[in-house]
Amino acid sequence: GELPTVIGDGAVIRSHTVIYAGNTIGSGFQCGHGALLRETNTIGDRVSIGSHTVIEHHVTIDDGARVHSQAFIPEFSHLMRNSWVGPRAVLTNAPHPQCPAVQQCLKGPTIEPGAKIGANATLLPGVVIGTFALVGAGSVVTRDVPAGAVVAGNPARIVKQIQDLTCPFDLIDTPYRDAWDLLGIPQDHELPVATGEDQAKRIAIRGNGEGPGVGALSAASLPARPTGDGAISGESS
Repeated sequence: GELPTVIGDGAVIRSHTVIYAGNTIGSGFQCGHGALLRETNTIGDRVSIGSHTVIEHHVTIDDGARVHSQAFIPEFSHLMRNSWVGPRAVLTNAPHPQCPAVQQCLKGPTIEPGAKIGANATLLPGVVIGTFALVGAGSVVTRDVPAGAVVAGNPARIVKQIQDLTCPFDLIDTPYRDAWDLLGIPQDHELPVATGEDQAKRIAIRGNGEGPGVGALSAASLPARPTGDGAISGESS
């Protein structure tokens, strides 16, 4: 029979978007142009899907999650509350594509509440991105990422914790203080002190008032190795 389709109040569905039958979508949904949502997805309230993003079938997207343009979300993925996926990020779900038993082991990534995936990042099948973790742009995530960790690189390694992030434009002391209570970080945690070198890097990004900034930050990385439970670790090998 025909699959029931539910789209909540206040939805904004822009031109050339295709939504298959069988989706359940909450209120306040928004999508860009040319998005594709396959069948039997469960999507919460206030979810945003960017232009030309593909959401395969049997995906769960919880309240407040955002997926930017040209991302790919495969079947059996779970984007939890207020998670964020940057443009052209790719999530995967097949450990061995075209294996005769592949249908028995498909599992997409789980992105836990408040976690953020940078542009052009790739997440391998079944990885879990912990609460409020941050995956740097272009990273390839092959292992679970602990809550509150910042990872970057190919393969992604822990480079710092979110409580140690500072604003490159000096607009705020730390971008994610609202996450500290949930992560058990004391409010009196000592923030990094900006050095002259830090300031030079910031000027390289934003300019010094005499012209546009040039150059880019180079991320220092800590050696990392997989832990016994399959998670990324920042320990030296």
